Amino acid sequence: MPNPLLTTKPEPVPQPLDYAAGEQPPLTLGPYVKPIRARWTAGLVVGMLAATFEIMVPQMLQHIVDSLQSPTEAAIWIGGALVLLLGVTSAALSFLRRFLAVDPTSTMETRMRMNFFDKLSRSPLSFFDRWTSGQLLSRSLSDLGTIRRWLSFALIQLTSIAVMFVVSAYFMVQASPSLAIIFLITIPVLFLSVFNYTRNYHKLTRVISEKTADLATSVDESVRGIRVLKALGRSPQVIEAFNRDAQEVNELEYRRAALVGRVAFYQRCIMGGAMLAVLYYGIPQVAEGTMSLGALSAYFALLTAVLSHVQRSTMLISGYLGYRVAWERHVQVMGDESVPEDVALVPEQEQPRAFEAPVRIDFEQVSFGYPRKDGSEHRVLEDISFSAAPGEIVALVGATGSGKSTALTLLPRFYEPSAGRVLMNGQDISALDLTSLRRSTAFVFEEAVLFSGSVRENLLLGLPAADSVPEQELKALLNQAIKLAAAEFIFDLPEGLETRIGEEGMSLSGGQRQRLSLARALLVRPSVLLLDDPFSALDVATEERIINGLKAAREAQDLAALGYATTVLTAHRPSTVALADTVLLLEHGKIIATGTHRQLMATSAAYRDLMTMEEE
Repeated sequence: MPNPLLTTKPEPVPQPLDYAAGEQPPLTLGPYVKPIRARWTAGLVVGMLAATFEIMVPQMLQHIVDSLQSPTEAAIWIGGALVLLLGVTSAALSFLRRFLAVDPTSTMETRMRMNFFDKLSRSPLSFFDRWTSGQLLSRSLSDLGTIRRWLSFALIQLTSIAVMFVVSAYFMVQASPSLAIIFLITIPVLFLSVFNYTRNYHKLTRVISEKTADLATSVDESVRGIRVLKALGRSPQVIEAFNRDAQEVNELEYRRAALVGRVAFYQRCIMGGAMLAVLYYGIPQVAEGTMSLGALSAYFALLTAVLSHVQRSTMLISGYLGYRVAWERHVQVMGDESVPEDVALVPEQEQPRAFEAPVRIDFEQVSFGYPRKDGSEHRVLEDISFSAAPGEIVALVGATGSGKSTALTLLPRFYEPSAGRVLMNGQDISALDLTSLRRSTAFVFEEAVLFSGSVRENLLLGLPAADSVPEQELKALLNQAIKLAAAEFIFDLPEGLETRIGEEGMSLSGGQRQRLSLARALLVRPSVLLLDDPFSALDVATEERIINGLKAAREAQDLAALGYATTVLTAHRPSTVALADTVLLLEHGKIIATGTHRQLMATSAAYRDLMTMEEE
C-alpha cells in the first residue's frame, strides 16, 4: 500500500496537439510551462522559504553560544527547540516543494513526449530519411527527462541558492561588515572558476548526447539484423565496432567527469581560503570585544552553509547545460521543416472513407524525385501516365531501380509528386483528406512489418473500432481474410489467433509473415489494394491461389467481399505478372510498354529479356 505522505496528486494528462484545429508544436518552453505555472511557482516559493529557514539555523547557533557564556537551562532549551523547529520546518517545506513541483513537470514531460511522438507519426517518410531511430529514441526519452529534471529540481534549487545568498549577505553585514567583504569577494571568484567550465561542459555534453544516440542506433540495427549478422559470421566484427564506439563515449564521459572534478577542486581551495581568512580576521575581533563569539560561530556556520551550496550550484549549472543541449536537440526535431501530414485526430468509428467501392486510378504525367543533400533532386519517375479500371489488377514490372515501388507510394501520399497528378475516380488525391484517403487504401510491403503481440492484434491493427464489431461477424471477417490470404497456418499455431509472435514476427517464416500482412490488409476491405512484391517468399501455387481469389471477388461484383478492390502490384516473377489484367513495363522511371503478359512477351524484347532473366 503506498504511503499517503509520499504520494502526490497527479496533474491531468493533456491531449495531444490538434493539428486540424491549427495547433502547432511549441518551439519554446513557455507554452509547456503555462498550464503548470501556478503550481510550479508555488513550489518555487516554498523552495525559497525552505532556504530561508535553513539560513536561520546559524542565527540560533549564535544565541546558544552567547548563552553559554552565562548559561541558563531555559536559554539552552529554548535555543535547542528553535533549532529543531527550524530544521523540521525546512524539511517539511522541502517535501512540500517536491509535492508541488514533481507532478506538474512530469505532466509537462508527458505532453512533450506525446507531441514528439505525434510529430513522428504525422511526418512524411522523407522526414525519416534524415533521422536515425537511435537519434529519435534518445530525444524522445533521455532528453525530455533531462528537461523535466531541470525544471522540477535544478532551477528551483538555483533560485533558492540565490535567495540564500541574499539573506546570508544581510546577516553577515549585520554581524561584521569587514568580514562580509570576504564573503562578497569569495562569491564572484567561485563563479569565475566555472566560466571556462560551462563552455567546455556544454560542448562535451552535446557530443556525448549525439554519440550515445548513435550507439542506440547501432544496438537497434544489430537487434533487427541479428540473423543476418549471425549468418554472415559478422558478430565479432560488430562487437569490436560497438566496443570502439562505446569506448569513445566512455572517454568523453571521463573527460566531462574530470572537468567537473577539476572545478570542484578549485572551488574547495577557494572555500578553504575564505574560511581561513574569516578565522584570521574574526578571532582578533572577538578578542577585542567588537564581535561576540556567538556571532563569529554563526558567521562561520553561515559561510560554510552558503559556500557549500554555491559549490553545489556547479552541478546545478551542469544540469542547466544538459537542459540546454536537450532542448536544442528537441527543437531540432520539432522544428523540422517537413510539412506534417494532415491526419485528423478523430475517433476511429467516425473516420470517413474517401471511397467505398473499387475506384479508377489515373496517373497523369507524374514525375517524382528524392531530394539530395545539396538541394537537387534524384529523379525516379519521369512523366508516367496510366490508368487502372475499377477492380482491375495492374502489375508494374521493371529492373531494380526502375521506380515501381516509388509509384505505389504516391497513391497513399507517402510522398507527393514533383509534377503531374494522381487521380482516384477523377479526383486529385492531393485535395482529399489524408485520413479518408488512407482508410480507402491498404498497402502490403515486400518486407512484411509485424508488431509484438498476438496474431489477432496484428490482424486487427487496421480495422477501425474492432471492439464494436459483434464477435460472430468479426470472426467471419477474420476467417475470410485468412482464407483469401492463404494464411490457414495461423490455426495450426500453438494458441491459434492468440499466439504471440514476438518482435517483428521473427518466430514466423518469411512466407508466413507475408501472408499475415496480406490478411491484415484485406481485413480493411480497401477500395485500393497496393502490393509491393508481397509474394516473393511464397511458392507459385500459393501465389496463384491468392491472385485467383482476388479475381473471383472482382468477378462476383460483391461489394462486401474482402478482395473486391482495384489492385496495383509490383512483381518480378512471371507467375505473378501473368495473373494481372494489365502489365506496365518501366525502365529508368518511364513506361516503355503496356499490355497483358502474353502481349508483351510477343511484342517487347525488353520485357521478354526481363521475364526470361527472372525465370532463370
